[in-house]
Amino acid sequence: MGWDQTMIIMSVAVLGGLGNIYGIMIASFIVGLVMDLGILIFPSGYRPALAFALIIIVLLLKPEGIFSE
Repeated sequence: MGWDQTMIIMSVAVLGGLGNIYGIMIASFIVGLVMDLGILIFPSGYRPALAFALIIIVLLLKPEGIFSE
């Protein structure tokens, strides 16, 4: 029922910084690139795991998100 997409959308919102629409747009582009280019190295079943690994790394380095206000 769309649970996989919902989790990726929520991770993009947190990654881009809540309340910053331009940050969310750039974060969605970054997450999409990581997920699509990641299948060159990892099997395609790991695409959601790559998105969540990216958000874990970013939240460890900058907890407020990449483009927070």
